[in-house]
Amino acid sequence: VREPRASVIWAHWCGLSSPKEIRKLFQRLPNLYCDLAWIYKFMQDDFPTPLVDGKNGFLPEWKKIIEDFPNRFLTAVDNGAGPRQLRDYDRRIRIIRTALGGLNPEVAGKVATKNFHHLIGQKPK
Repeated sequence: VREPRASVIWAHWCGLSSPKEIRKLFQRLPNLYCDLAWIYKFMQDDFPTPLVDGKNGFLPEWKKIIEDFPNRFLTAVDNGAGPRQLRDYDRRIRIIRTALGGLNPEVAGKVATKNFHHLIGQKPK
C-alpha cells in the first residue's frame, strides 16, 4: 500500500463480495468503505450475493455486517441516463429506503448520508 491513509470506496456492493469476505477485508483495511449502489439488482440471477430479499429488506447476513461496521457503508445509486434507467430510478430509491428502514435508525442515518459527509470532510446539514 503506497498511501495507507487513503480512503477507498469499493463500488457495487463491495465488488459483489460476500459479507464474510467483506468482514475480513474491513478488519485488515481500516480505510476501506463499501457502497451499496447495486442494491436494486436483487432479482437478477447472475449476481452472486444479493443484498435484499423479495420485500426489499436486507438479508440477515448483510444486515449484520452493516450493523457491525456502521461507519463503513455508503448509500449510492448506480443509474444511467437512458429512458429505461430514468423510468426505473424511483423504484431503485424505494428499494434503498425500504432496506435502510430495516436497520437500527442510527446505523441507517450513517449509511444514508453521514458516512459520505464524513469522507468528504463535511458535516451533514
